[in-house]
Amino acid sequence: MIIRDGTDMEPQTQLDERVRRAAEIRHQWRPTRNTGSTLLQLAQLALPFWKSSKAISIWLLTALVFLMIVSQVLLMVWYSIWNADFYNAIERKSMDQLFAQVYVYGTILLMSMGAAATLITAKRGLQIAWRTWLTKRLVGEWMRDGRHYRLQEIGGDHENEDGRIAEDVRLVTETAIELFASGLYAIFLLISFVGLLWALSGSLILHLGSMNVTIYGYMVWLAFAFAGLGAFTTIVIGRRLVVATDQRQSAEAKYRFALLSVREHAQSIALAHGERDERDHLSHLFKIIRNAWHAQSIAYTRLTLFSSGYSWLATGVPLVILAPRYFAGDITLGVLVQTAMVFGQVTSTLSWLLDNYPRIAEWEASVERVLRLHEAIEATHPAPDNCPDGIKVYKTPGPKLVFRGVTAVSPSGEIVFADLNGEIMPGERVLIEASPQAALALFRIVGGLWPWGKGIVELPDDSGVLFLPERPYFPKGRLRAALLYPSQARLPDDGVIAAAVNAVGLAHLLPRLDDEADWEQEIPLAEQQALAVIRALLRHPCWIFMENATAAMETTDEQTLLSYIETARPDCTILTITHREIDQRLHQRSLQLKTPVEMHQS
Repeated sequence: MIIRDGTDMEPQTQLDERVRRAAEIRHQWRPTRNTGSTLLQLAQLALPFWKSSKAISIWLLTALVFLMIVSQVLLMVWYSIWNADFYNAIERKSMDQLFAQVYVYGTILLMSMGAAATLITAKRGLQIAWRTWLTKRLVGEWMRDGRHYRLQEIGGDHENEDGRIAEDVRLVTETAIELFASGLYAIFLLISFVGLLWALSGSLILHLGSMNVTIYGYMVWLAFAFAGLGAFTTIVIGRRLVVATDQRQSAEAKYRFALLSVREHAQSIALAHGERDERDHLSHLFKIIRNAWHAQSIAYTRLTLFSSGYSWLATGVPLVILAPRYFAGDITLGVLVQTAMVFGQVTSTLSWLLDNYPRIAEWEASVERVLRLHEAIEATHPAPDNCPDGIKVYKTPGPKLVFRGVTAVSPSGEIVFADLNGEIMPGERVLIEASPQAALALFRIVGGLWPWGKGIVELPDDSGVLFLPERPYFPKGRLRAALLYPSQARLPDDGVIAAAVNAVGLAHLLPRLDDEADWEQEIPLAEQQALAVIRALLRHPCWIFMENATAAMETTDEQTLLSYIETARPDCTILTITHREIDQRLHQRSLQLKTPVEMHQS
């Protein structure tokens, strides 16, 4: 008995239209940037952290950070007052006043040390808590329902997920807390010191011909003008830094990924003598890093050139401006030093953007990379609202597997196979006859990994559905644990494991059940495939989907394994993909998949 995908031939024009529509369906899955601002998108992703299950401790840490920042601002105000008293004591040459100010300074010093230590402890506690929450959220979304696999099939800028989760999430959370704390400190310091600077400045009278113009708090206006000019110049000079930083981070991530790929495929590369090609590829990727580094260095140099000169001017300008008033006897030496110090604090707080622009650039680039990854993960949802034509996979009370009008679409927008309709009953042995792409697409559809296309798949409501790929996954560690992967599998006793291993001719592995090793490198692929079958049968599945699951075996070993499956699970439904000759007697019927073009030609 043969199930064919479609019953009637379609005109070529209809086929072309279906291909066009399939490409549109596939395109809907490509992640696109939201129109909101970066900060708003980050808030939507990360701010629920403050409403999480640990909200009380999180808010306590946040309140402690706030309290310590306020304490440091008050101590800075006290320190500015101390400056005036200290230099006035020097001007009066009073030893009693000098020693009194030394004691005051010691008190300020001890309190500042305590506030700084408490602040760093609270900040770091908040940083690791936020990073833990955000990492758990991203990893939880990434490692769910096969999304980590589907990410490889959709377009968009989201490559190197490992680097984005491990490094960019760290930068986003740590730098955000640092910028928040320093920015809040700058705001409070500005509020406190502007009033003080206004009082210390007095008034400046300008003689303009016959007119006298009085400018009150002139040092405040000078500080604002000075800082505004610096901030504007910083933005103009440093805007290239954001782009350069993002380009460098992307290049670094691609290079790390390439190095990891070389390590994972070391044996294949060595056997193929492909070291030269790999060296050339790595050299090319590092050249991109070097170019990105140079571009970033140029941006940093321009910004540093301006910021260093700006810092020196901020120190000297108030002294030069106030010196005539001191010479005229209008202010004391203490007031001169205090005013210059307060001016420097005001311009420093107003120049917060200038001082933190490189960090903001790096942080913004990391935020963009995290947001792109999150958008891509969201785009891989198996049945999104914005893709009504996606393939829907449901579990039903019935015992059979049903396909209703299933059409699979490739990443390039071409129809892989179309209008698959049919049923597979419990206990059947079905051979999939199709092109490799179509057969693999069918298995991924049933496994919930391929939502692109349209149609409905009804799965039997049974947890005993297992997939056996050509290259099984064995985590590093004990062989026993690898046989029982994933960990939620019920643990059989050693006698059951030994009987299964003996039945497929792998008795030599029994003494190594508790050995720890990288089993994907330790044993040949044929033995891995046999162990994967054992692992599947130990879980008593009702349905097994085999995707070239015996391709690495010799014919006799394959026959032994298939006979063992037949004996161990005679009532199990088996669907088989294979690209090699296999005994047709092991299957009761075949399932043929054809593309619309093949159907039209036939």
